[in-house]
Amino acid sequence: MLVNRWRNWSLNQKRTAILLLSVMVVLAVAFLMYFNQSSPNPQENVAANQETVNNSTESYGQDKSAKSSGSAANEATTDQPAPVDSVDSSATAPAAPAPSSSSTPPPSQPTMSTVSSSVSVSPLTVGSTTARCPAGTKVVAGGFHATEEAILLRASYMVSGGWFVKATNRTTSAITINSYAQCLTGLSGTMQTLTNSTTIADSASGTINKDCPTGETVMSGGFDSMQNNLNITFSAKVDNGWRANAVNTSGSAQTLKVLTNCYVGGVSVTQLLETASVPAGWTWTKEKACSSGLTMMGGFASSAHAFSSFFMTSNSKWKTAVFNTTSAPVNFKAYTYCTEFS
Repeated sequence: MLVNRWRNWSLNQKRTAILLLSVMVVLAVAFLMYFNQSSPNPQENVAANQETVNNSTESYGQDKSAKSSGSAANEATTDQPAPVDSVDSSATAPAAPAPSSSSTPPPSQPTMSTVSSSVSVSPLTVGSTTARCPAGTKVVAGGFHATEEAILLRASYMVSGGWFVKATNRTTSAITINSYAQCLTGLSGTMQTLTNSTTIADSASGTINKDCPTGETVMSGGFDSMQNNLNITFSAKVDNGWRANAVNTSGSAQTLKVLTNCYVGGVSVTQLLETASVPAGWTWTKEKACSSGLTMMGGFASSAHAFSSFFMTSNSKWKTAVFNTTSAPVNFKAYTYCTEFS
């Protein structure tokens, strides 16, 4: 339609239209150029805005500082800890409360002392002696000593307040038998002795043991040849009990008793072992000290029959000795028991 009108227009009309259109284009270009010059640069706007933010932050910091320096006391709150520099260094700290008079210190380790007793035994007879602990102490273990070639050991065990030893003098001269008791001061726990026995037939060997109940610890032990005719071959700790072995060559049945001393309280017992082959007619001796704890008790194992086993106060060692009464070499075991209380 516009094309048909354009064709019908006169020359003057066409010139006028072109002129008007040209003016309109010029005006539009001029308007666009003016608008671009008057609009701000976006990057400059960002910078200006950032500068405004920075200025606002600096003003806020100054206001906050002024507020805290001018009214800190009024602004303090109970749910915030006081700053370190607000502590008054001239103030005296309150004294620590005195310990209560009812509080008790932790128990100390007990101390050990050794006492002895001796008896002279006539030839070819049985003799006995008991070492007694002094008042205020408790017996917990013990031992025995004599000339090994001269005796056959019959009994060694704990009695009320001491340690009992019995032996036969095998010689034609009087000999001395010694009993030793290990006595503790400051022992917090308690001791109890449990026993067990067995009958050994003639020309036979027998074994008997007794364990401590659950919650108790074997501290020491001993044995008793009831009719004084058994040859003791073993007396030592086994697991949480004590064991005794013997050989019967008497011609009739004999009774062997084992006695186990159990401690009720905190304690640990460590076993040390020494072994040797002892020739016929020889005496073998071993001395052993505990590296920690008390050297409390000893034990032995051999078919040699003649023994000594006791604590030496001169060097705090447990000494075990055997005389081989047989005609052939025998194996010998010496035990030392180290005790620590808790």
